[in-house]
Amino acid sequence: MFDVSSTYVLLERFSGDFNEGLLSPLHAFEEEFVAELENYAKSNCAVTHHLLTNLARASFGRKGTADVLLRLLSAYSRFNSGFITNVETLLGLLDDERHVQILTENLEEEMGRYDEGLLRECEALGIPREAVEGVPHRELFRELADFVEAGLRRSYSEFVPAYVHEELVEAVGHARSAGKPALLAPLYFGSELIVPRIYSSILKGLCGSIDNVSNEDAKFLILHIDMDQDHAAALREIVVSCCRTKANRHTSVQCTKKLLDARVAFYDSLVGYSSLVPVARGAPSICGSRPNNWSESKPARAGDSVG
Repeated sequence: MFDVSSTYVLLERFSGDFNEGLLSPLHAFEEEFVAELENYAKSNCAVTHHLLTNLARASFGRKGTADVLLRLLSAYSRFNSGFITNVETLLGLLDDERHVQILTENLEEEMGRYDEGLLRECEALGIPREAVEGVPHRELFRELADFVEAGLRRSYSEFVPAYVHEELVEAVGHARSAGKPALLAPLYFGSELIVPRIYSSILKGLCGSIDNVSNEDAKFLILHIDMDQDHAAALREIVVSCCRTKANRHTSVQCTKKLLDARVAFYDSLVGYSSLVPVARGAPSICGSRPNNWSESKPARAGDSVG
């Protein structure tokens, strides 16, 4: 039961803040706490950042958008290359057999092992099963970056400044060393829950900046936009079970905020990095000044973003 005392403290809440009154199990059940933190994550600037909006709208012009997209993919690889390691680490921290099964199924798909139904869905979309079956997602991501590199005839893979991605890497490293509730936060609230919207913006930017992008070319994004929604729904059960104490809830909020803040810092740093002269591979520079339809302002609401 809830502790409804005669002294009720009304917390003043500002847009974008998390209601810390829900940290106490006496104030809110696990389900309500998780739902509030989900809303916080989905409306965060990590999802609605103006860089994502401008990519989706190809606001840098076609060639400029492709260039920014390649820089993003090159830098993001320093972060998402450790995703499987994070899932494996979390798997070793679980003691509930059902939770182990849920995360094992997630890991299987990350390694490219799918059920027949999903493979048939891929084929219906024009993605040959041999293009995804048995191929780890980190390799699908590399293929996507290679595709954009080939289109631009340039590569940034060896020229990504550490400052662009180091805060993201540090945030996950901190969570990985701090236990189950800490690691669950960036994996669920900071990744699986919000990645479908982030990748939707990237997919729109890809199709709006490069000619003749096929579903097979964009298979990494298409798979994750669909699959991560299922992963999030399954992972949620584990998340809810870890939010029964105030200490665990506090850890979840702090680690979620740290990861989301790191995503925003990543986008901000990428904007600065993308203003540099491109390091071309056999091609002249195509990165110019910002076009007239560049949107510097951040969306005020989640509904304002392109997702």
